[in-house]
Amino acid sequence: MVRSARRARLEPWASSFETAAFVGLLRMRELVYGRRMRIFPIALLTALLAPAPAPAQTDDLLGKYASAKIYCIDDEKLVFEIARGVINGPNFHCIMGNARPAGTGLEDYDSKCTLGDKISLGVLSLDLTDKADHVRVKLPEKTDWITIYPCK
Repeated sequence: MVRSARRARLEPWASSFETAAFVGLLRMRELVYGRRMRIFPIALLTALLAPAPAPAQTDDLLGKYASAKIYCIDDEKLVFEIARGVINGPNFHCIMGNARPAGTGLEDYDSKCTLGDKISLGVLSLDLTDKADHVRVKLPEKTDWITIYPCK
C-alpha cells in the first residue's frame, strides 16, 4: 500500500484498514474532547456515580416531633422535624454532616447549626437509647439536652 509522505510522517503506524479506522476514532474523540482526552471527565463521572455518605439515622427517625407527648395532638405545637440530614426546631436549624464515633445509643455528627441569628459549627449528638419513646438532641456549643417525642 502506497502512502502519501504527509500521512507516513504523521501516522507511521497506519498501514492497514483496521489501524486507519482506529486512528479515525481517535480523531473523532479529539474533536469531542479537545486535543487530548484528560482524566478529569472520567474522575468526575466516577465521583458523581459513587454513593454519597449518608447520616446513620434513616427512615426510623424521620418525621415530626413535639416537646411533650400531649402536644402531638395539636399540629401547631409540632415544632421539631427530622428530615434526611437536617433537624429543625424552634429557633434552630441544623445540617448534619459526617457521622463521628460515639458511645452505645449515641450518634454524633459534624454539623452546621443556625441558633437564632448565630451560626455555629460543632458536634450535634442524638441519644437514641429509648428512641421508641423519645429522642434527645444536644446542639453544638450547648450543654443541655432537648428531649423530643415522636408524633405518629
